[in-house]
Amino acid sequence: MQAINEHTRLAFYQMVAKVSARFVAAKVDDIDSSIQQALADIGSFFRADRSYIFEFSDYLEFADNTYEWCADGVPAEIDNLKDLPMDMYQDWIGDWQAGRSIPIADIQSLDPNSPERLLLEPQGMRALLMVPLPSDDGIQGIFGIDLMHEPYDWQEEQITLLQIVGEIMSSALQRKRADQSFRLRQLISRIAVEFINLPTKKVDITVTKALARIQSFLDLSNIHIEKPLAPEFHSTKRALLKKLQKQPVLTDSSELGLDLPHELPALGVLLRHGENELGTLIATQTSRRVLEHSETVESLQLIADLVAGTLARKATEQKVEYLAYYDELTALPNRRLITNRLEHSLSIHRGYTHACALLFVDLDNFKRINDSRGREAGDELLQQVTGRLLAAVSEEDTLARVGGDQFLLLIETAMDNNEQSVLYVQESAERIRAELARPFRINGHTFHGSASIGIVYGNNQETPANLLKQAELAMYKAKAQGRNTIQYYDPAMQQEAIERAQLYSDLRTAIADKQFEVYYQAQNNADDQIIGAEALVRWHHPTRGLLSPGQFIAFAEETGLIGEIGKIVLKETCHLLNELKETGYDIPISVNISAEHILQPEFLGDIRDILTETGANPERLKLEITESAMIRDTDTVVEHMLDLQKLGVRFSLDDFGTGYSSLSYLKALPIHEIKLDLRFVRDMVKNTDDTAIADLVFRLAKVMNLDVIAEGVAEPEQKDFLLELGCQRFQGFLFSHPLPVPEFRQFLASAQVIH
Repeated sequence: MQAINEHTRLAFYQMVAKVSARFVAAKVDDIDSSIQQALADIGSFFRADRSYIFEFSDYLEFADNTYEWCADGVPAEIDNLKDLPMDMYQDWIGDWQAGRSIPIADIQSLDPNSPERLLLEPQGMRALLMVPLPSDDGIQGIFGIDLMHEPYDWQEEQITLLQIVGEIMSSALQRKRADQSFRLRQLISRIAVEFINLPTKKVDITVTKALARIQSFLDLSNIHIEKPLAPEFHSTKRALLKKLQKQPVLTDSSELGLDLPHELPALGVLLRHGENELGTLIATQTSRRVLEHSETVESLQLIADLVAGTLARKATEQKVEYLAYYDELTALPNRRLITNRLEHSLSIHRGYTHACALLFVDLDNFKRINDSRGREAGDELLQQVTGRLLAAVSEEDTLARVGGDQFLLLIETAMDNNEQSVLYVQESAERIRAELARPFRINGHTFHGSASIGIVYGNNQETPANLLKQAELAMYKAKAQGRNTIQYYDPAMQQEAIERAQLYSDLRTAIADKQFEVYYQAQNNADDQIIGAEALVRWHHPTRGLLSPGQFIAFAEETGLIGEIGKIVLKETCHLLNELKETGYDIPISVNISAEHILQPEFLGDIRDILTETGANPERLKLEITESAMIRDTDTVVEHMLDLQKLGVRFSLDDFGTGYSSLSYLKALPIHEIKLDLRFVRDMVKNTDDTAIADLVFRLAKVMNLDVIAEGVAEPEQKDFLLELGCQRFQGFLFSHPLPVPEFRQFLASAQVIH
């Protein structure tokens, strides 16, 4: 073998040292340019025609030319050397895996029938060197040098040093791949967070944007959702469909039903939610190697799962939204929708004495046909009634079904002439009464019916709730007067107002006389050890007995009395924190803070005064806030929370997942814990939508380093299900009911407590 002269050797060593130093100093973003420069330096040194890197797929099935340097006048081949089957290199793979380079000094000196000559000579090569690029678990590619016009006598010391260069480039490629993997996981996490609590109207655009970001990051030719798969796909490609139902499938674009100008490798991932197949996520790329990469497959599977869950939730929410605003039997608006329209009518018709009229229509003796002919006959009657009502009213009026046999008609009678309004409403009511008094024919039987109608006029001084109640009271008065009659609301019907006034008086007395008692409910970990508690207020009403928060808290918020009640609960809790600490139970206790209370100007001062007065450790006080406060005034809430955080107070976001903008609050606020709302916990074992939402909550919490506590856990199956989702904190009747202080102390003494 011809020796290298000293000058050439020195130049070669200097070149290798220069290449190596460049990689040592390279940042991740500089790796591509460093590789490109290394190929140029090496190719130029050997006066080669090309130097290049081929990267292999995970299972050594495909190879891509990913980097290339060409001498002047030599055409680039990199775009033509993609997706190459590696079976043509089968004789060399073993050597590469063993870390051995393959030098060929002169292809024309090989046996004319040798596989190597038959493969390389048609490509115009004369001499080449192929250096393996090792990886932690095998081989990730080769680095090569091609000479096309003359042989080259590769020296052993050159090969040895080039193998070191290959190892350096391989390490750089692995570093680049690790960085890409990290950034891909970050991208998937961000997308997952964006999908949580996503409003239905934003689902399509958010999914489209997410797929565009994935396409850009993975350098895909295209990524889209076929939903659902065409029927002919099911009939002609059953074998492929079975594979898709088990795992992602790497195939050709035409196999997945794509009609492209050029065949491309394609990866199909089935969008599945429960037992429902919603379509297929299809990604195309010029390289099978990219699509075969395990992280590409895993990422697209995660995206498919997120999209499937979101699309399923969208379909469910659209159905729920329809049912939330329309009656399923008659397709009429329901109470909620007509209430919204009534509120709108009152707001836009300011200044009119009769802004609108509300007619409450109740069928007389409807129960008789239901009992005698069955529910199907009753439903048929309701549908016939609906048809007659729609024929009797104007298209501009809103007709709704608000109960079993009850209908509401909203007439927007904003006219300057009140007498004309009254006449129009009266005629409408009489028309309805007459229509419903005509006999109905149901399943061959004749049914004679009638209706009692209550009417109330609305103006912007009234709330929709009051008007609905007043119309209903007028309807009952019509029934009391013999049915099949029309009655207008009498302002003397004010029993509800009287009861509200009494409740307000009773609450003020309760605050002054200290009729409130704070109960405590334990919070447990997965091993049933107590890790904290929540304070829950009760009202010892002198005549109505023990009242739960649901019976007075909302009214206290509405009337502004909630701040005084909140201070009572906070003070009692802080005293208990001290008492428990003295007896060896140094556990945190959560206190619910009303939206009205936290927004009061004196809120911060109240908390500071209570902590100072009681001497309680603020780090053991946890305040639970809901999204309603943040929706009203985020800036004030943030300011108060940050000030209290400086004292050591911690915060929990209560009823998480039931509001409109949970994610923005998690970013803006110093939240330490989120509470999974009991509505999800209650139904998740049977309801896949609730399960999907809960699963995303736990993933989100993990990403954002937040604790999650599931409330309302009442059954062992719920706890087991939550454990499978990763939940470690629980609260509910399964562990303990809310207890007064003496019983709570006894409960702590009988349980295992984590301090």
